[in-house]
Amino acid sequence: MTVRFLVLGPVALLRGDRGEVLPGRREQALLAALLAHRNAVVPAERLASWAWAGETSPSRNALQARISRLRALLGPSGAARLEYRAGGYRLLAAQGEVDADRLHAALDEARLLLTGGRPAEAGRVLAAALALCRGTPYAPYGEAPFATTAAAALDEQVCAARELRARAALEAGQLQHAIALGTQLVRERPQRPDGAHVLMCALHRAERRSEALAVYDTVRRALARETGLEPAPELRTLQRQILREERERAAATTLPGPGGPLGGDPLGTVRWLAAEGEVDAALRLGVRCAWGWSLTGEREQARALLHELLVLRPRPGDRALDLRARAWAAALGAHGPEEHTALRQARDALAALAGTWTVSDAVAAVLVAERHHERGEPAPARRLLADATHALGAHHDEWGLALTRLVRARGLLLTGACDDAERTAAGALRCFHALSDPAGELAGLDLLGYASEVRGQYDHAARHHLTAVRYAEQAGWPHAHGMQLARLGNVLHLAGDQQGGRTRLRQALAQGRRSGSAFVEAFARNGLALVAARAGQHMRAAQAHRSALRWYRDTRSHSGVAFTAAALSRLTPDEAEAAALCREAYAAAVTTADPRSVAYALESAAVRAASPAEVAALHGAAAALRERAGRPLPAGEQPDLDRAVRRARQVLGPAFARYRDAAATAADGGTGPGELPALTAGS
Repeated sequence: MTVRFLVLGPVALLRGDRGEVLPGRREQALLAALLAHRNAVVPAERLASWAWAGETSPSRNALQARISRLRALLGPSGAARLEYRAGGYRLLAAQGEVDADRLHAALDEARLLLTGGRPAEAGRVLAAALALCRGTPYAPYGEAPFATTAAAALDEQVCAARELRARAALEAGQLQHAIALGTQLVRERPQRPDGAHVLMCALHRAERRSEALAVYDTVRRALARETGLEPAPELRTLQRQILREERERAAATTLPGPGGPLGGDPLGTVRWLAAEGEVDAALRLGVRCAWGWSLTGEREQARALLHELLVLRPRPGDRALDLRARAWAAALGAHGPEEHTALRQARDALAALAGTWTVSDAVAAVLVAERHHERGEPAPARRLLADATHALGAHHDEWGLALTRLVRARGLLLTGACDDAERTAAGALRCFHALSDPAGELAGLDLLGYASEVRGQYDHAARHHLTAVRYAEQAGWPHAHGMQLARLGNVLHLAGDQQGGRTRLRQALAQGRRSGSAFVEAFARNGLALVAARAGQHMRAAQAHRSALRWYRDTRSHSGVAFTAAALSRLTPDEAEAAALCREAYAAAVTTADPRSVAYALESAAVRAASPAEVAALHGAAAALRERAGRPLPAGEQPDLDRAVRRARQVLGPAFARYRDAAATAADGGTGPGELPALTAGS
């Protein structure tokens, strides 16, 4: 007898012998919670608190009675499918047995069909999948704590499917159908750009340009009212295009001067100037263009060109220009295999220019400071940001000061001050928005997305990163595009969308390879490793972590080493290697001054600890660090740690709490930078 689970609307069962089955209130709540954590063990006490929310906690017998009824509803295989394990319950649901799986598969298939130039088929696939939707995902529990993330992820998929269906109709030439679908999308969710873009394109192609412009105005006003932001870059671009056509103005093409390069190719222009013997002019232009090259993914080409020009200079008479070029060449190399050396060279060049910094010098300093923060090196980052703030203030450069605030916010976030980081980042984002700077807006969205991820608000994080992905894609910034894809993939994985997370992370890995960004590649590999580990593919996960760890070690990135070594220690079967990795992770984490990084290293040591007392102590120390940072560990985020803690509780009984509480006061202890703290000594 086949059993299917329905979550694209009221939570229900679909049995081959009985059709749709809607369980009773308690059983429906239990089913919703188990499906939101499908194939994972959910502790019994947590299930009870969810099913009896706001009421007196039930007895164990009461919960068991409801579980028995739910098993009966599942049919003859109920006992095997809904199993008791390690103090909790797990509902086994294979791929394809939940209606949401069919929607996800349809999305993937439709994207492939669209890529292959078969939009009509893509539209039919999506129409069939959307017919499965019966209302709000996980109703009536979409707002319940146990289902919020899963429901938000499904809501996003439903919206994406509807938008893609409208896009398929547009590409198939079905303009009236595309207009009807797009109109409904904009009416329901005007803040989402994809539906508005399809509707504007369809109206434009149907020669209804005034209506297309009216759609843009509707979206603009809705966004201004709800978020204070402007429409997405692709909508602004389309609006400008339609306005040009309405005014019957053709886009002018600027021709190059005699023997000169095209103005749209700054690298070519710099090379042409050098070939004409104007090396100093080429170098000055190269320094001015360096910030743009850092965005467009031309870091390596630009770095190599600046070095080439420095070699070509016959007599470096202008020492300040020489230093500025060296500072930017080093800043552009700060994401490569020699980044440790590049960062030192950038600091030295900027120090030699002290007191004479231009806006360009200050921006280079801000980028170098950002990389120091990302590497877990807050001290040089703070010094550079202080000097940059002074210089930019003297030049009254609001844009540069906003960039400085944003990087300072990143440093606050990485040291656990999440609230201060969000306030600072939000202020910078408002400034970038007022200045109509999409690069700054993207950076602000990235930071706010990361802050939401730290808080465990994965639905908010996904929205921020998805918007940032669109910004980077529209602007043609490959490094930023790869990073946002990777961050989005990590958030989707944490939210329980393993397939969606894996897809985005693979896209990020491919983008990193295309753009030559080893930093993006390493970040994406770590994300893919976490997805593989959660799926039980430990060998594949370990291999990906090892590849990332080699790069982080080579570049001496403390934050990268701290996380990756800790994650790998949980997977290796070699106890001696695991112990060495735990020590390496802890030492690197302490260097970063990030309490969450130190906590993760301690939690990884707890997973591999030999004795229950060590597990209790390490877990207690980590929890204390997270609590002081105001960011406790989200439930279910580390199932291997949960298992280790449960086993230790069972063995130690009441003593578990004594070991845990005693360790909290020693959370920052340790006898040396390379050693884990002796938290259980003498206890």
